[in-house]
Formats: sequence, C-alpha cells, structure tokens
Amino acid sequence: MVAVLAVAILSLTPRGAVFATWGAEALRGIQRDLYRPERGVYSEAGKGAASLLDLRGEAELVLAFAAAAGYDAKFLPDLQTAIAASANYWDGSGSPPGFNETPFGKASNRSYSDNAALALALCEAARISKSAKAADLARQALTFALAGEDAKRSGVFYSETRDSSKSADATASVALAILREPDVSTPKHAMELYDWVRSNLRDPNTNLFLHSLTTAGPEGSPKAGDVALMIEIACLLNTSNGDVKYAEQARRLETLSLAHWFKLGGELLTETQDGAHLVEAWLDRIRLCPRPTETFGASVEAYSALQRLHDAGRDGEGHYGQKFGVQPSRGEVWRVIEQAAAARGFFVAALALRPAKK
Repeated sequence: MVAVLAVAILSLTPRGAVFATWGAEALRGIQRDLYRPERGVYSEAGKGAASLLDLRGEAELVLAFAAAAGYDAKFLPDLQTAIAASANYWDGSGSPPGFNETPFGKASNRSYSDNAALALALCEAARISKSAKAADLARQALTFALAGEDAKRSGVFYSETRDSSKSADATASVALAILREPDVSTPKHAMELYDWVRSNLRDPNTNLFLHSLTTAGPEGSPKAGDVALMIEIACLLNTSNGDVKYAEQARRLETLSLAHWFKLGGELLTETQDGAHLVEAWLDRIRLCPRPTETFGASVEAYSALQRLHDAGRDGEGHYGQKFGVQPSRGEVWRVIEQAAAARGFFVAALALRPAKK
C-alpha cells in the first residue's frame, strides 16, 4: 500500500525540467537585480547597491550556480563569475589569512563557519567547472577554517575571537570540506570531527544535534542544516572506508529528520536555506547509501517539499522568504541566501530526476 501511494505521489511530481526552470528563474532574478559588474560582486537583496553580499550568502550563491552548471553547461559562465566574486572576500593580511565577511574589507572578526561553508561551495564549483582557481580558493578557505579547531578538546569555534561557542555547523562543515578536499587534511580527521558532534551535541529529546557548545554546555535547538551536513558526512565516510555503520547512521538521521521537520503535504518546518540543504541530503543519501530493498527512500518527501516551496513560499514577485514554503510576510526583506538555496534545491532535484545515461 505504501509503495502504491509513493508511485501515485511521484506521478504528480514535476519533471526534472520543471524544477530546473524554477531554479533558473530564481538565479536570473539575482543576476538581473543584484550583480554589480563594475565591482565584480553581488549586492544584498532589498538593501540597495551599497550593501554587498556577505560571505555566507556568497557561498550559497556559488553552490546554486554549481548545481545549475551541473545540470546544464550553459550556466558555466555564471558559475565562473560567482567563483571570481568569492575571491574579492580574501584578505591575505590576517593571521592566518582567510575570507572576510564582506568583500574588499580588512581582516575583522572572521567566521570559521562561513569560511568552511565557502570551502564546501568552492569544492563543488571546482568539481563542476574543473577550475583550478576554485580549487585553490577552496583550499585557502578550508585552511583558515581548520585554524578554528580547538586543539585540546576538538570541535570548531564559530569565529576567530574564540570566545564564541563551538558549533555543529562549523565543525560538520569543516569535516565535510575535508572529505571533499583531502589535500588539506585526512579522512581520519574528518571522522574525528564528525564523532565530536555526535558525542558532544546529541539532543536527548530528539536524538538529533543541538546547535552549539558553550562553556555552560550544549544549547540551541536542532537545526535541519546541521543534520543535513551530518547525513552527507556519514554517506561519504561509508563510501570512503566501506564501514556500513556510517550508512546506517545516515539512514537513521534521515528517518529522525523526517519525523522532526516534515509534515504531510510537503510542509517542512524549518528555514528555507536549511530545508533546501536537508532535501539535498535526503536525495544524496538515496544515491550514496541506499537500503538493500529501497525503492523510493525519502524522494517523495523531498520532491513534495520542493514543490510546496515553489507553490506556497514566494511573494507576488517570485521571492522566497526565510521560512521554508511560507510566503514572505508583509515588510519582510528578501535575501539572496534564500533565493540561492531554493535555486540549488530545484536543480538538485532536476539532476536526481534526470534519466540515467545508457
């Protein structure tokens, strides 16, 4: 009965080309309204040309264009533009050097977490574009992010002040970036960081992960983006060393995340960025760590969530809000990060639905 229902729901799923069209619409709006060719960077939505996109937004934009170019090579020039824009955040004067939160600035309170996110994005960009520049920038971002690791107790601090908390986001992002850029560290190191999150941030109520560890102990509620990172890491650890326990952990996290955030009708109770990353992790888990008798996995939930995001999560001008699948509230300023995350989610679905080459 469940399989029959899944087939029926999938028959109503938009074809991959439709998801790709939705992704392209989101990206074209960013390019049209926010790219500043005279400076080679993007400005932030709703804040005027003087306010330039921050580093986390830039990372999300690189990820979106990488997914688009992975689906259709016509987006490769756009991906190259996004890669070039990310270089404007680099500041070699810091100790260690790293990427600032804003472009063209001097070293300030830089974020290990955001540098790790940029490293992940640039690793993906390098894989798709075969760009040596993207690969080099990825190594620089990851090298800086690794400087944020607590040498005595492990875990990665959020920012270089080191009086901030260590977070699941920063630690898992560094671990995943290591697995995708092994020249900077080792899979064993990634495994240790992954185990640190599992050991220190486990939420006893949900068996997911709390967001951060402060001097007072773990705090914050589970975040879908953190769980998405952990699913991706577990899948890659399973692929790299063949230990089936990591595949089992990825599947278990998927099950727990579905129970915690997904509701019937495609409702995903999280933010747009985190929700798009979680959907991608579900689809990657099916591809990388399939169950022996699995037919659909969480693909039904993934595609229905993305369809709801498109159908119910936009304002009259097509802008996505901060909450997944929820139309922006009156007066809410739309941001690049949500538009880029939505675009990547759509292109990831389009790629997953593309028929395998014979």
